[in-house]
Amino acid sequence: MNWDAISATAELLGALAVIVTLIYLAVQLRQQNTVTKAQIEQQRADSVIQLASVLSVTENRALYTKVVMDRNLTSADLSEEENIHLRIILSPIRANFENTYRQFQSGYISEEFYGDVSKQLYLIHGPLILRFNMPLTTGFRAELVRVIEEGAEK
Repeated sequence: MNWDAISATAELLGALAVIVTLIYLAVQLRQQNTVTKAQIEQQRADSVIQLASVLSVTENRALYTKVVMDRNLTSADLSEEENIHLRIILSPIRANFENTYRQFQSGYISEEFYGDVSKQLYLIHGPLILRFNMPLTTGFRAELVRVIEEGAEK
């Protein structure tokens, strides 16, 4: 065998190795994306469970029920202590919702999860977030208002 043939064979084997490596990396990347999306959806479910546990505390539940049941209540109708307490309850809910919205926009949360779970929670808790003027990004505020208005039409 001459050196030209050996060199050509080595180049061919090198090119094949690069192609196999790229295919392997593509498969690994796809699998990692699937795992990451599953982890994010699990974290979403865990955060809903955590929110439920916050609302299961008697004092939290009493205040939250009070403001949910009386839709005319505003922060002016609550004591300073109740306003602080309500903001402590609403802050993780707001952060959870805003984070969920961002993850959905980025493609990390499926349309099914967002539509079936997140939007239903927006309908339950979103009006309070708006009524008590919790800080929201402009994009999420628009989404929350849209979901609530669509829910009211149904």
